[in-house]
Amino acid sequence: MTIPPVQRMYHIKPIEIILGLLLALLTIFEAGVIYQIKALKSEQAIYIAKTNSSLSRANFRSLRTTATIALDYKYYDSYYLNQLQKNKPNISKYYKANFSDELITAIKRSTKKPFDEPYYTDMYDDPSQLFHDSEKWANLAAQADQQSNTCQLILLIAGLGSALIAWIASRFDENEKLRVFKSVPLPPSFPPF
Repeated sequence: MTIPPVQRMYHIKPIEIILGLLLALLTIFEAGVIYQIKALKSEQAIYIAKTNSSLSRANFRSLRTTATIALDYKYYDSYYLNQLQKNKPNISKYYKANFSDELITAIKRSTKKPFDEPYYTDMYDDPSQLFHDSEKWANLAAQADQQSNTCQLILLIAGLGSALIAWIASRFDENEKLRVFKSVPLPPSFPPF
């Protein structure tokens, strides 16, 4: 009859348990911080895309508004010149029909000076709002980036903490080194550590 080999019993010191728990908690914490960094970077990418989209639309609408203002000037000049010539009323009606809504409103305010400040404010209202929106999205992207940078600093500190725990554990005697799986009983077929 053979006697089964006797497994060595390991005596686990409380400091080893504390260091093991700290290392496990720091690892879980680091995983959570990495997840948060990825979420913030994703959020930042969305805000940057919205910023670019809003800026693109604002630029397009600003250019279109500038072209509309140039056409309003042309139509108003042609309308005014044809109004002076009494024999061409249909031509002046044609130009008046092509006025923008903002120019019609401005003429109702003042026939002597229709291209006043409220006219330009009304014309550039939509592009200005889009520029404002893009600035808001850019600020949100900057905030997400700042939060991500803070999380990266926290991750660095946690990584240094893990390294410190590993260094402390390596300072034990050879047969007292911290082993994560020491507390897990091994089946008899596995040799002891």
